Amino acid sequence: MGYNEEKTLERALEFIVEEKPALTFIHFNEPDAVGHETGHDTPAYYREVERIDALMGRLLDTLEDSGMMEDSIILFTADHGGIGKGHGGETLLEMEIPWIIFGKSVPAKGKLRSAIVTYDTAATLAYILRLTPPDVWRGRAITEALEDDDSR
Repeated sequence: MGYNEEKTLERALEFIVEEKPALTFIHFNEPDAVGHETGHDTPAYYREVERIDALMGRLLDTLEDSGMMEDSIILFTADHGGIGKGHGGETLLEMEIPWIIFGKSVPAKGKLRSAIVTYDTAATLAYILRLTPPDVWRGRAITEALEDDDSR
């Protein structure tokens, strides 16, 4: 069986519905691979973004259908930005990441003011789960996304 995004989602959905885990991480390789092969900010890259967007719709539908949406927070992100076919520099285009957080206890804020880098994802999840991150973590919790959260 070959690797593909659809199979990854199918397996993840089976696991989520059957096990009802407290925390799940789903990794899709695209559009990252296309960004490195063809280039970030290209038509091929955005086709992969649209494909992943459709898969996220299936995830949300499954959470809703299984009665799990009320207790779920979905954080959708990438591991890095990019310029051309690469990343790794210190420019904001290379370090800032797309970051969408959604859930019943997350108020609709529109665009967040903060520039978000990948380190901030784990710090924010620790904050949501009421965990104290180690002092060595570089990231910061993006609390502006959660400011109206009275469940804390």
